[in-house]
Amino acid sequence: VDKRFTALHTVTIANPFGTLANPSAVPSESCTLGALISSTPGAGPNGETVVITAPASPCSLVRKATYKEPTWSVDVSWQASDGIMLYAAHRHGYHSGAINTRSTFATEGDIAKPEFLDDVEVGLKSQFNAGSVPMRFNIAGYYGWYKDLQRTASSAAIILNGVTRVPAGIGNAAKAHIAGVELEYNAELVRGFNVSAFFAYNKTQYDAYIDTSVTPAVDRPSATEYFTPKYMWGGTAGYEYDLGAD
Repeated sequence: VDKRFTALHTVTIANPFGTLANPSAVPSESCTLGALISSTPGAGPNGETVVITAPASPCSLVRKATYKEPTWSVDVSWQASDGIMLYAAHRHGYHSGAINTRSTFATEGDIAKPEFLDDVEVGLKSQFNAGSVPMRFNIAGYYGWYKDLQRTASSAAIILNGVTRVPAGIGNAAKAHIAGVELEYNAELVRGFNVSAFFAYNKTQYDAYIDTSVTPAVDRPSATEYFTPKYMWGGTAGYEYDLGAD
């Protein structure tokens, strides 16, 4: 599958350091774009980089990027018996690149590259009877590795035309891996009464995470990955009874 993505972003907004030349521009936005005149690292009172840009009123930034990447899923399975199936899978996918719409000044950092994920998964799916009780049990283990992982990050503060700003946006900050196991169980204990349960263990770890909020930037591979709970579990129970036509 060939996935394509094209992004075009154009901004024409007012310059806070000049006169509002275009009344139709969005007045609540501030435009700090302009030709870079100078950039002096460490010249600020707290070690900030002092940046001076030419006023631009109105100003415009155009960024265009096209991304394409073949993605695939390769799966094999073996029906060991009527109630047992073993399988393995390998997948490759990607998340499209992005354009940061709140750039402090025009740099190549306005555009984030795509992120890529490759993973392998092996598992077992089974269906059997324990006496007269029908049951299902599934288990799967997986391992995946990310490249150019996209993360929202802040850069070190700068002083831009006399105003202190903290640039932030989406960037390709890291490489990471993810591994885990998932279990599922379901049984109809008596006619109409079903119970089910699941458990998942998930481990994520950065292999590299370049923190740009400090100068010089540092690698923090021990940083905690977010929105990835280590353990998840749950269960349900339900009873179904036919009341008849009346």
